[in-house]
Amino acid sequence: ERLPAELASFVAAQARGDRGSNLHDGVVTEVRYSRATRALALEVCAGDLEQGYSTISLMFGEVTNLAQAVAELIAATSRREVILYDEIGALEPRGVRLWLLFSGAAQVEIRFGTFHVQVAPRTARVALASEPTRVVELEG
Repeated sequence: ERLPAELASFVAAQARGDRGSNLHDGVVTEVRYSRATRALALEVCAGDLEQGYSTISLMFGEVTNLAQAVAELIAATSRREVILYDEIGALEPRGVRLWLLFSGAAQVEIRFGTFHVQVAPRTARVALASEPTRVVELEG
């Protein structure tokens, strides 16, 4: 598969089970997007008691299905569903897709060209009944 280098490293970290790479049981705490730049960013709180918790910031550029992805994310996160499964794969002739399955059966597909990830440790998991997911539309 032809994945951007940083995404390939993230996928390899997932396969090894590295802290800050597992989205399973993750809670999306923020969605940021820009129509002008076709960019989308997700903040996900994920982890477990054994490895600890992290805030995983996933940033996607050149998103080709931005409106659809944002609508699907808003629907899934408005019910505070957790991520059950994620799948990453190359698209033909170019690009990549991330497919997310949420606990209430909501599905989100993000089709993108560029990817960046940042991971920061957290002291605890986000409570499911806590603040709702923030959705922010950025200008320019």
